[in-house]
Amino acid sequence: MAAAINQMSATVHEVASNAGQAAEASQQADQEANKGKTLISHTNDSISTLSGEVQQAAQALQELE
Repeated sequence: MAAAINQMSATVHEVASNAGQAAEASQQADQEANKGKTLISHTNDSISTLSGEVQQAAQALQELE
């Protein structure tokens, strides 16, 4: 009986440890997702700026013709 209780205790301890590791991995994934979101937002802003500059350059070229 004592051996079974010890085994159950060890199993519960292992499950708790795995749950903690899963929580940590989840937090890291959330942080990486937020970094990706920020990077995409900055990239989108840069593309919008570049698009405006290309349109201005195209307009300037048309005026030269």
